[in-house]
Amino acid sequence: MSKCSVCEEKSTYNGTDKCILHCEKDDLEYPEFDKAIVKYIENNNNKNKLKLRNIVFPSNHNYNHIFSLYTEIHFQSCVFNSLDFENKIDFKKIKAIQYYDCTFNENWKHFNINSITYSHCTFNKQIYLHFSYNSENTNLYLLHFSDCIFKEKFDLDFSSANMVRCLIDNINIQNTIFMQDVKISYCDIDFFIFANNTTEKITEFENDTISTLHSIYNKFKYLVSWNNTIFNEIEFKGDIYEELVLFKNTTFKWKLKLDDTIFKAEANFFNLKNEAGKKLEVKNIANRETARIIKHSFEKQDNIIEANKFYALEMKKQEKELSWTKNFADKLIFTFHQISSNHSQNWLLPILWIFSVSFFYIGYI
Repeated sequence: MSKCSVCEEKSTYNGTDKCILHCEKDDLEYPEFDKAIVKYIENNNNKNKLKLRNIVFPSNHNYNHIFSLYTEIHFQSCVFNSLDFENKIDFKKIKAIQYYDCTFNENWKHFNINSITYSHCTFNKQIYLHFSYNSENTNLYLLHFSDCIFKEKFDLDFSSANMVRCLIDNINIQNTIFMQDVKISYCDIDFFIFANNTTEKITEFENDTISTLHSIYNKFKYLVSWNNTIFNEIEFKGDIYEELVLFKNTTFKWKLKLDDTIFKAEANFFNLKNEAGKKLEVKNIANRETARIIKHSFEKQDNIIEANKFYALEMKKQEKELSWTKNFADKLIFTFHQISSNHSQNWLLPILWIFSVSFFYIGYI
C-alpha cells in the first residue's frame, strides 16, 4: 500500500497521495480523521507542549481534545476549516498558541487565552474574537500577527450593547496585508504596535483607549478613522494616508508629532483635546510642522477659525526655535507679534496698545 507523500508513514487515503491527516478535505464528515488525530496526539511524548505539522482539519471538527490537554500548542503549515462549538472547549490549561504558515478557510474565532501568535498565515474568511465559555474576564494578554494576509474583514469590535470593553495588554500587528475592512473599537489597549502594514479598505480605530501606540510605516489606501480615541503615549512615523483620515474628538495626552506622516488627501482634526479635555496648547504640539499640518487641513476645509488657532501655535513653535543671538531680527518680530496680538488671536491687545501709546504720547506732549 502506498505511503503518504507528506509523512511517508501512514497509508494514503481514498485515492489521494496523502494520508487522512494530510489530505485535502471537503464538508463531509471524516470519522477516520478523528481516530487518527487522537492516536497522533497520544504518541506525543511531551505532556505540556504539542506540535502539529501539515494537518488538514475537516469542517466541524471538535478541537476539545487538542486545546484542553496542553499548556502550549504549535501549529505549522496546517489548514483549518470551521470550528465546532457545539461541544464547549475548555481553555483553563492552555497558555499559548502559535500558528505558523497556516491557512484558515472559514470564519475563525480568536480565543482569549494568554498568548496567541499568527505568523505568515492566510485568512480566507473573517476573523473575530470569541470569549471561551469559562472565561472570567474579557482580557487579551498577547495578540500578535506578523506577515499575514486577511482576505476578509478583521473585526475586534465591542460596540454592541451586550458586550463590555475588551482589555488588551499587548497587540502587535506587523508586515500584514488587510484586503477588507479593519475594525478595532471599544478596546482598552495597554501597548499597541501597528507597523509596516497595508490596509486596502476602511480602517477604524474608534472609541479606544490606547496607553502606548507605535504606528510606523503603514500604508492606508482608504479611509482611516481614529475618532473618539484617547492616546497616552504615541508615535506616528512614516505612515502614508492616501485618502481621508479622521481624528475628530480625539484626545492626546502625549505630545502630538505628525511631521513624519504623509497626508495625500484631506485630514480632519476637529475638536482635538489634551489631557485636561481642553483645546491643544503649545505644550501638546511636538513641533512647528505638526501645527502647520493641522492648520493646513483646516484651511482646506475653509475652517478659518480653527486654522487661525493652529496658526498661532505654529508661530509660537517658530518663536521658540529662534535664538536672540543667531536670529535677532526674526526673534524680535515674532516677540513683538506675540506681545501685540498673541499671534492674531487676541483682538483686544492691539486696541489696548493703541490706547496706551496714544495716552502716553498725549501726556508726553
